Amino acid sequence: MMDLSQYKPIRTDSSNQFAHHTMKDRVPQIVDDVIERNNFKGQTKAMLQQLRDSLPNNGLIPPSLSNAPNWLESNASYQPYKSDTWLNSEWFFAETHFFNLLLQHSNYWSTGIDPFVLMKRQEIQSDTLREKILTVAESLSDKREERLAQLLEASLWGNRVDLSHALAMKLGDAQDADDLLVDERLQFVKVLYHDNAPAYDSTVIIITDNAGTELAMDLLLAAHLIEDWKYRVLLNVKMQPTYVSDATADDVRYQIEVFPAKRTREILVSAIHDWNLMIAPDFVWNSSHFMRDIATTHSHTLHGSTVIVKGDANYRRAVNDTIYPVDTPLSAVVDYMPVSTLFLRTLKSDPLCGVAQSVADKLDTKDPEWRVNGKRGVIQFVT
Repeated sequence: MMDLSQYKPIRTDSSNQFAHHTMKDRVPQIVDDVIERNNFKGQTKAMLQQLRDSLPNNGLIPPSLSNAPNWLESNASYQPYKSDTWLNSEWFFAETHFFNLLLQHSNYWSTGIDPFVLMKRQEIQSDTLREKILTVAESLSDKREERLAQLLEASLWGNRVDLSHALAMKLGDAQDADDLLVDERLQFVKVLYHDNAPAYDSTVIIITDNAGTELAMDLLLAAHLIEDWKYRVLLNVKMQPTYVSDATADDVRYQIEVFPAKRTREILVSAIHDWNLMIAPDFVWNSSHFMRDIATTHSHTLHGSTVIVKGDANYRRAVNDTIYPVDTPLSAVVDYMPVSTLFLRTLKSDPLCGVAQSVADKLDTKDPEWRVNGKRGVIQFVT
């Protein structure tokens, strides 16, 4: 067993440029966008502006408000950091706590209005996404294993379309041949469908990330697993809106309702009624808890399943938001996972495992921002 105890989670101070930039510049801009798009006024606007101004000015991180149903748990998580400032704290805590505060300050729990819904619906309803869904659906192979491999890759690159990450958004889902740094799809297919039958219990858990393009690809994947392989699929989603475009239960239901590929929509609607597609919102995905703790507290829901972990923030959650040597085996870091787990992630932050040092060295020279700009991706499988 590798001793990785010397490595600590990323902090928001100058020790990590991207985390510092995120909390000092990117996150305040998100507040400005929320105020403008929702035309917030009065007390709500004043509270949001106060939150925004405290970020670049390195204000003390405040506790949660009492107008949220997860207030007690949120403040329990806050206690170890109650003396921290926004630009001198653990990044994963600071970022997740910020989005909890943004929801509370925008009066979400009283009004029920998702402050990000206008941005999400704009993408979901776009002609670009409609055409993308139909193109992917119509170009799938006649062979089940090949279809699965195609849909896994579509789900990966869908992760680029992240409304909180402008650099990745500009890239879309077009990729160069060397953008995929690790590709372990075949190992996943082999284990999941050994001898053309489910190798484990017949449930696949997808821990989702973004609504819109990414969720559309996830839904195509879910329909394939349900229809072609007779698996049940459980979609873990956020209990409340967060990270701008992260999927909630409302986002999933709406996206299924307007899904342009008719046959896929019919499969998904039928699967919901037959309990073969389950939408599972949980505050734990809005929390600052790392996956190691979640795997313990939720072990009863993971047992016997196969898990697909989507996106950058969930990858950070899985590897303790820590920068280990890049060639550290991912299996050594996520050894706590009780089930086989597939990670589909485009790189939008520095933590990364399981990549050859020689590959990282070349990318450092070729593209100094390769870890954070969303261009590269990994498909990593751990058993």
